[in-house]
Amino acid sequence: MYTIDYSQYAETVVLPAEAARQMMACHDEAVIRIFLHILLQKPGSIHPTSLAEALDLPILKVDKALRFWCEKGLLKKEEPLPAQPEKQAVVATPQKLSRQEVNEIAATSEEIQFLLAECQNAFGRPISPTEVSTLVSLNRLFCLPVPVILMLVRYCVCIGKPGMAYIQKTGVGWLNAGIDTVEKADLHIQKLLRTRELEGEIKQLFGIYDRALTRKEQSLCYTWVEEYGFTSDIIAEAYEIGVNAKGTVNFPYIGGILRAWYLKGYRTLEEVRAGEKVEKRREKERQQSSFSARDLDADIRPLPPVAGAARK
Repeated sequence: MYTIDYSQYAETVVLPAEAARQMMACHDEAVIRIFLHILLQKPGSIHPTSLAEALDLPILKVDKALRFWCEKGLLKKEEPLPAQPEKQAVVATPQKLSRQEVNEIAATSEEIQFLLAECQNAFGRPISPTEVSTLVSLNRLFCLPVPVILMLVRYCVCIGKPGMAYIQKTGVGWLNAGIDTVEKADLHIQKLLRTRELEGEIKQLFGIYDRALTRKEQSLCYTWVEEYGFTSDIIAEAYEIGVNAKGTVNFPYIGGILRAWYLKGYRTLEEVRAGEKVEKRREKERQQSSFSARDLDADIRPLPPVAGAARK
């Protein structure tokens, strides 16, 4: 016999009936964990990078789960705002702050003090005066907000590129691209992390271990996953066809196969295989029809005159 202590349910979470039905039918633990986490935390806005960090899940898995709940009508994805007029490119090397100016700003600005302390935590070590100068300059000369600088630094550390020159170059690139708010930075980081993760998956899938992907190959990978929405099983299918046809990994050829499938409306491996089966049957029928037409043409072709036939 079992009992339930209702006093423990003073703090409750409302679970929509449709969500409960979807969870009972779902076999993906991450999809369920993510939705329950959202209900428990009740965030004002949902950021995949924050969920990935909180639940220790890959960003692609989080993104896939969020799309699942959007498709079920239980989450709503906000469309990005219309593009703003293009901003003038930021000059990479504006006037520099003097050491005295940097020290004065660091001593009097609580916001900068917070930034420097958090960056030290991110680096896991004290930061040098040169690094302090770069971080202060990103805020005071380039006008990049402190929260965005902190997101930038954490991203660079995450991908193993904590050098201050890379951080400054990337920060200027963000500004030139109009990425100057927390929301825009979060969306951009999501894209960057998804791209890095899918590149790793595709390199492993294609057996590429001794080199990095070229920019063109990276662009193709992003198109296949982000624009076409293809999963690794579909890409693997195209890879097998491409290698069998060319004898080697040919990104453009594989991309052509995937583009053809996308234009035909295929979105799952089952649709791809069913569609290709239909195409093969139609091709076989066309070939048989062509053969039949040639045979019929041969049957009705006039016979050559018989040698020695009587002449009129």
